[in-house]
Amino acid sequence: MDPRIKALFLSRITQLRDLGYQIDEIDLPIMEYAVPMYYTLMPAEVSTNLARFDGMRFGLQEESTDHEDIAAYYQHIRGQ
Repeated sequence: MDPRIKALFLSRITQLRDLGYQIDEIDLPIMEYAVPMYYTLMPAEVSTNLARFDGMRFGLQEESTDHEDIAAYYQHIRGQ
């Protein structure tokens, strides 16, 4: 952490204590896994956010019943 940010954060904690707030420190051992969790969840989140651009709602449209299955329809539409 940038030392300036840490110093500012700690000074704000001191100000809150001086105003009468109770500050409790807690241990969050799961934080060591924050980056791996992010890189596990992020592709799924991106996939769901970009699903709207799958050619079903926007872009070229054709009758999907003319194809044997959804994979064939996607392949045809995306190939066009």
